[in-house]
Amino acid sequence: MTSLHHAVIDLERIGDLSENIAQNSISFMDMKDNMSEEGQAELMTISEKASESPRIGLEMSKKLIKQTKPA
Repeated sequence: MTSLHHAVIDLERIGDLSENIAQNSISFMDMKDNMSEEGQAELMTISEKASESPRIGLEMSKKLIKQTKPA
């Protein structure tokens, strides 16, 4: 497999995992009455980072594509 193909597979995996983290964070936030303020803040941070992951992966893929294009 080429590096680009590996990057696409990794990007898809990152997106899937990020979506799972975001969904779980929402479920936990629904139970926030039973959670400390510190726990709520940590979940918000995790959710925000999970949302950033696909964007970062896409940027990395774009850079890889530019590097592998023939001049």
